[in-house]
Amino acid sequence: MLRSTAVLAALLLLTACGSTQKPRAYYDSTGFQQAPASNAQRAALASTAKSRLKGRKVAVRQNGKTAPVTAFEKLPVAVLQALLVVSDDGRKGAEADLLIPVKGEGTYPVTVVVDLNGSMVAEAGPKLRWPTPKSEGDLQRGFGTGPLQKTGRSHWDEPSRLALQSALERLSAAERKALVAMPFVRAPNGKPKERAGQHIVQNCGEKLFVYDRAFQSQGVQFVGTPSAPLPASAMVVLHELGHALHSRPGRLAYCAYEREVAAVNKAKASYNAKVKRYNQLAKQNKRSEAQKVGKELEREGPALEKRAAAVKKRGDQAGALLRKGPVLAAYQKVLGKKPAPTRYGEQSVQESFAESFALYHADPDALGRVLPAVLAWFRAGGHLKALGEG
Repeated sequence: MLRSTAVLAALLLLTACGSTQKPRAYYDSTGFQQAPASNAQRAALASTAKSRLKGRKVAVRQNGKTAPVTAFEKLPVAVLQALLVVSDDGRKGAEADLLIPVKGEGTYPVTVVVDLNGSMVAEAGPKLRWPTPKSEGDLQRGFGTGPLQKTGRSHWDEPSRLALQSALERLSAAERKALVAMPFVRAPNGKPKERAGQHIVQNCGEKLFVYDRAFQSQGVQFVGTPSAPLPASAMVVLHELGHALHSRPGRLAYCAYEREVAAVNKAKASYNAKVKRYNQLAKQNKRSEAQKVGKELEREGPALEKRAAAVKKRGDQAGALLRKGPVLAAYQKVLGKKPAPTRYGEQSVQESFAESFALYHADPDALGRVLPAVLAWFRAGGHLKALGEG
């Protein structure tokens, strides 16, 4: 899962490159880093916002109520910065969750929703304070995960544990049951190095990797609501958990395939030992015994070949399920011809599902704005019914 971050050189250079894609409602997972502004710069920011947003409707949402902006000078510095970040026409239809630093105060989570006509609604939360996450042992015991492993210089520090905890807390009991005992691995880099996370099926086993890249946007972006923000890295973990969920039927089918392969190999070894025995008896001119063994081989040989062919077919079926199983098929049906909820999810139905799964848990309102039918499907347990766990 990729998370791109545009680094901005100066406070007022806030406009991102315009997009040539047709405007549509989507969740924007791009982070923007800017130098902290101070309240002394409010007037300059307000003047820039007033000029840049001229002719566009701008509103602020607070305490569940939305009111139009009549004086930019009265807006908090964090809200002004957030409005400027998403002010270019290429971001029409976007919803952006931004962490805005204010000099001398701290960082504030601000959500900006841009309508397809360019209208904007901003909502700010209280000053950001991330909670202290549980220890590795408590995470394993509390959520029934597999071991928390690490490679290279990476380790399960507080940001890593907070990302994992924030993601696992949002899973239902049925989802946790489907993902029970899966190992999580903190690693420096994936392949390609831009990869933030990865779910890997290794024969019958699986592992979920969280790479350093997952934390690149930790200080500039969040997911969820401004009043209850989650770290952006939690979206990465949830995304990979989505992959683990939809690949479960294929992985379990591969487990069954591996057991059958072992059984067939054992039967083949027994058959070959019997062939060797037959040859020895024939060489010793023990015709009666050799004839008896030969008849057994005549019966067992075709049956073994038939069984081996069936096992190969089962392996092919397991591979097909790993690529696109019942969960993805059900998701594709409810998604129809609609695009994915994020730009990243447009790569494939697998990535579209993983992004929708992550948003369903981290920010269901955002998913509902973009794909209301998909949100309803998740809420009705459609993914679990397709999985056979509903």
